Amino acid sequence: MKPKKITFLTIFIHLVAIILFFINYPVFGETFKNGEIKNSKKIILQEKNENNISLDHIGCFFAFSNKPQCMVKRLSNDEICEVIDGWNNNRGITEDIYRNSLKEKSFRNLKCDFNREITVKNKTITLQEYRDIILSEKEKDSSKIVDFLAKHIKPTTDYSSSPDPSVNYSNKTSNEKDLIDLNLHILKELKKEKEKSNLLEKKLSLLVSKEKELKSNIATDNQKPTIKILKKNLKNMQGFIKGRVQDNVGIADIIIEGNSVSFNENGDFFYKSYIPLNGKNIKIKTFDLAGLSNSISVPFKRETKPKSNVIFDNLNPLGKKVKENSNALALIIGVDKYANTNARALYADNDAQLFADYASQKLGVPINRIKILLNENAGQSELLLSLKRWLARSVRQNKSDVYIFFAGHGLASDNGEKMYLLPYDGTPQLLEDTAILRDRLFNDISKSNPRSVTIFLDTCYSGTTRTPEILVASRPIAIIAKQQPIPKDFTIFTAAASDQTAKPLEEVKHGLFSYFLMKGMEGDADANYDNKITTWELHNFIKKNVQQQSIGSQTPELQGSKERVLVRFN
Repeated sequence: MKPKKITFLTIFIHLVAIILFFINYPVFGETFKNGEIKNSKKIILQEKNENNISLDHIGCFFAFSNKPQCMVKRLSNDEICEVIDGWNNNRGITEDIYRNSLKEKSFRNLKCDFNREITVKNKTITLQEYRDIILSEKEKDSSKIVDFLAKHIKPTTDYSSSPDPSVNYSNKTSNEKDLIDLNLHILKELKKEKEKSNLLEKKLSLLVSKEKELKSNIATDNQKPTIKILKKNLKNMQGFIKGRVQDNVGIADIIIEGNSVSFNENGDFFYKSYIPLNGKNIKIKTFDLAGLSNSISVPFKRETKPKSNVIFDNLNPLGKKVKENSNALALIIGVDKYANTNARALYADNDAQLFADYASQKLGVPINRIKILLNENAGQSELLLSLKRWLARSVRQNKSDVYIFFAGHGLASDNGEKMYLLPYDGTPQLLEDTAILRDRLFNDISKSNPRSVTIFLDTCYSGTTRTPEILVASRPIAIIAKQQPIPKDFTIFTAAASDQTAKPLEEVKHGLFSYFLMKGMEGDADANYDNKITTWELHNFIKKNVQQQSIGSQTPELQGSKERVLVRFN
């Protein structure tokens, strides 16, 4: 194979390339032109290294590459060191450029001299020393930077009054520009520090003035501090106090029960303390800045006898349902206040009104077959008319179950042979003329020929009442009514024995007998849980609870059938 001819054009191109390489490439260019670089104003010193050429240099030269390593190779020695210094001082140098600059520095055997000297107010220090001092002092205290600059730096331009950001940098080297910018920044900080110092001096002067005035006031003070209780209350054995203390020179401390208590700028304080059963006096003492004191005592009292009430369930006829008995009817009477005696049958009208709902909801009586007589509407004539007309006409013979409820006063004759029910207008001294004989009541009902009759009597016949008063003042000894026979198919529930008093149950505002009568009808009396309540089950429930609550002084009684079912739940 014949060798290729070397043309003139080929030789010319290679010669031009070699000349350009020696002129432009920094390692060779600077040595070629100047030999050893000597310049006191430059940061960089270079040792001769004219023959230190690698294939990488030639490859980058011929490839004209923009890779980081090739870009760095085209930098001057000054620029290489500036890049390294820029990385160390966070001036935005990328990591690739920095690493390749280190490599190139090593390749060129460069010694980057950061000890270039600068003149600082007739004193010569290196740039690195200047930077180190500034940085170390800034970390410690900004005021020390100001002191250092004031002693050593004499800027070429006076920026102390108003720094001029439009400084002409055209004839300055890059390091001189950095120094000017740094001085400008520090002088701005100096101005801020002076302003802060002036402001602090003013505040300090004001505080000193106030302190002198306060000391003068304290020295001449003879006015005691005042204590005002704004609010106090007692809750759950704990007493709460909210108050305010005031003084012309200022409050030093508040002591309550030996404890120092915090307070706000207005002197407001809050305190709480346990209050024992026998009460407590809480002592409050306060001192002002002059040492004068004042004290008061705040009393707290608790009730010496805590209330411990017995809790009873509310009555509620709704709940378990019963089948309606269309043939049944009920006459309900309740008299609390009487026209001719001051002795009340306490809550008797409440008993009657509520029993009307139990008659419909538990005994199955249709609402339109229930008649209610209360207080002034339960006089003698109204009661007799209800028996002789309304009841007689409403009963369906041999089919109707009749229910009578009476809550009010009862009274026996002097010999105890006869028992009376006292209507609203009845007079205890005229029983035969103004009261309703119990036997007559039974006979009038019997004449209607009902299937069954059940009578509930929340009354007594002893002459005593639900209140401390007695019906007949001339009869201080209670009359003992004698047991009377009752007609066939009658069942009689009475609130108490013949010589006892039917009492009220204050907690629920009902008669004691009436409350447990209705409570039992709700289902509580169903002892065997068969959804039926017999007369005997209801009587036993009433008797047990009435005796317990009356401490044995009231014993309900039952006459008639014990097996008859009164309440039958669905």
